[in-house]
Amino acid sequence: MKSNNRGNHSLTMISHIILLLISFCFIININGDEEVYNWDPDIYPNLTSDLQAKFCTGSFRNPPSSICDPDQILHKTEALFLDELINNERNDTKCICDACPPSRRGLNIKVALVKFVRVIRNITIDRSVEMFAERTRRKWRFGEDCSNDVLIFFAALDDKVYVSMGSRARSVISDADLDKVLSETKIHFTSRYYKQGLESIIASFQDLCLDYEPKPDRLGLGSIVLIVLCIGIALFIVFFAIFWFCIRRHNNSKRNSFEFFGSWGRNRNKAKAQSQPNISDPIYKPVNTTEKPDIGDQP
Repeated sequence: MKSNNRGNHSLTMISHIILLLISFCFIININGDEEVYNWDPDIYPNLTSDLQAKFCTGSFRNPPSSICDPDQILHKTEALFLDELINNERNDTKCICDACPPSRRGLNIKVALVKFVRVIRNITIDRSVEMFAERTRRKWRFGEDCSNDVLIFFAALDDKVYVSMGSRARSVISDADLDKVLSETKIHFTSRYYKQGLESIIASFQDLCLDYEPKPDRLGLGSIVLIVLCIGIALFIVFFAIFWFCIRRHNNSKRNSFEFFGSWGRNRNKAKAQSQPNISDPIYKPVNTTEKPDIGDQP
């Protein structure tokens, strides 16, 4: 009986140990997934850095050019296809910058993929994805000299797609165009056809670039300030010239004994001139015609 009890006790201990080991392995697996998949933008690989770009390859591409997929969401052939689509088609699109070298034309598109993003406390998942994409695009600094950069960010298991763009790229892809493209490609992502969804977005952006007609550049703040300053100086010169002309004319009028301008001034000066006697004219004494002559004095 004692041997049986000891045997049962041993089996119980072994089973408990096995369960503890399984639980420990499960916890380690969960923690490991959290470290790998819950990406933070500060530790996400930099595709444009020679030292960090290799971490964007997963294990099948070296070096990457336009796709950063450390979690290997895409298959090797899918990632290579998107790389070629971005780089080859770009040379056939219009130049949207002031000056474009032969190898840098059109939109500069990059793709960043993760399984999960680390959600910041008290911030929604949508806002977390938006912040991740914006910070990653700025960290990568691939906008060249005219902000023609476009980052397509995809969090696969969060089921979120966000597009971050530079200022010049926004002139090619309007908000209405972006909403339409994302709406039309949503079915691919919900069906887990990630490569098709990303291909559709990239091709749509490149088509918009082909149809893009540059508009005249709007005046910048510096140009507006300069124009206002020039107009102000011109007005000052005009008013100063008018004021100087009026003062000069007024002084000339005083020199000619004219006190005022206008008809009232002329009448007043005329009256003043008439009130002064003219010494060149003879002075006549008035004669009283009503007096009768003295008869006694007549001969």
